[in-house]
Amino acid sequence: MDDLSNSNLPRILEKISRYCAYQERCRQDVAEKLGEWKVPDSLTGEVFRELESRKFLDEARFAKLFAVSKFNHNKWGRVRIRYELRGRHIPESLIREALQ
Repeated sequence: MDDLSNSNLPRILEKISRYCAYQERCRQDVAEKLGEWKVPDSLTGEVFRELESRKFLDEARFAKLFAVSKFNHNKWGRVRIRYELRGRHIPESLIREALQ
C-alpha cells in the first residue's frame, strides 16, 4: 500500500473509509492499517474522530457482529469469543453486551 506519511488528511480518510466500509473493523484493525501506511501519530486521533462521527467505526457494533458471526458460522463458544474480543482491546462492558 502507499506510504501516506506525507499525505493530507482527506486522502487518508478516503482510503481508511473504504477499508472500513468493506468489512466491519475495530479500532485495533484501523490502527494497524494506519501503521502499515505510515500515517503520522499526529493525524491518527483526527482520523479516529472522523471515522466514528461518520459511523465507519463503532466498537459496540463490531463486538456484536463479531460475536454473532463467530457463534453462528464458526461454532465458537462464549469463552473463545470473549478471548478474541479482549485481544482486539474491546472494552469489557461491550464484550458483555455482545455476548448477551
